[in-house]
Amino acid sequence: MFVHINRFLKDKETRIKKLSHLPLIIDWLSCPTMEKSLSTLDRKVRYLLENYSKGGEGKLNRWLLSNDIDFCTLTAERYIIDYLKSKNENIEDNLSPEGIDAKLINGDQSVGIEITTLNGFVADWVFTERLIQIISSHNFIDDKTLRIRRSPLRLLTEFRNHNLYKYIDQVAENIFNGKESLYCLNIKLKVEHRWAGCISWEMARERDFPWLRLLTGDLFQKITAANKERQLKENANNLIFIGVNNIAPSNPAIPSIFEEIGRGGLSYTKEIKHIRNFWQKVLHAHNHISGICYFCYSLEREEPFYPLKIFWRDDTEKINLNL
Repeated sequence: MFVHINRFLKDKETRIKKLSHLPLIIDWLSCPTMEKSLSTLDRKVRYLLENYSKGGEGKLNRWLLSNDIDFCTLTAERYIIDYLKSKNENIEDNLSPEGIDAKLINGDQSVGIEITTLNGFVADWVFTERLIQIISSHNFIDDKTLRIRRSPLRLLTEFRNHNLYKYIDQVAENIFNGKESLYCLNIKLKVEHRWAGCISWEMARERDFPWLRLLTGDLFQKITAANKERQLKENANNLIFIGVNNIAPSNPAIPSIFEEIGRGGLSYTKEIKHIRNFWQKVLHAHNHISGICYFCYSLEREEPFYPLKIFWRDDTEKINLNL
């Protein structure tokens, strides 16, 4: 199974041994619950192997052998580009480390497609995935269920101080030592024996997370930074796709607003109107960006988790793109 992932990892054994943390995908290979996700990932790895000399090797190295944040970033990129290519025959992928991520060829003109991610709360994803990896490797939950409550503020603090992995090791050590209240680490642990092999995650609500600002003002600053501006100006028109899997701690608005953007609804009409009006206003001063599209991906799915909708700079100048 997963012949293409295994082939790539086998060829990179020497490099993998030098990594400070083994890639999560290695642990997933022995996890039955990840089979569907790995099957999808394997197809994407196959494509990059088939284009190994055209930039596929560099993509694979950065995607699977770099770090957890790059894994999230490149996963979002590969998922949305592959999806768009499945819907549009006139999209060309760019596997080189330079330039726009893909292009939509429209006659003599091309529209740039750039993929970026909002990783404001990627620390939580790293924390849960790496802690599961450590706990499972010690067979600690073979006969029990753990309920773990963590602090978003503490995770962000450790992440910004470049101390997240050490913090995860400390949490794991205290769990193994049987301390059910890890107050000094802002972790609360409860051990139950009703089910075996399960971890239930809870989040302490310490403060509001500025998710709407991240989707608008903060994102605008990111995509109009000097290095990004130079890249985007290579094309007269560009579409920006933004992966939002790790934007914020879970709350009623996240991810419900993205479902409502794609399918419609009544719960977040005010916020969606604000987002639409924001982009129409600011993009008129950046006429090389034609539209903005948020997306969520799920590892086991080929298509985005929610239907896609582009917020256009000008509704009268929409670009023909199948979503």
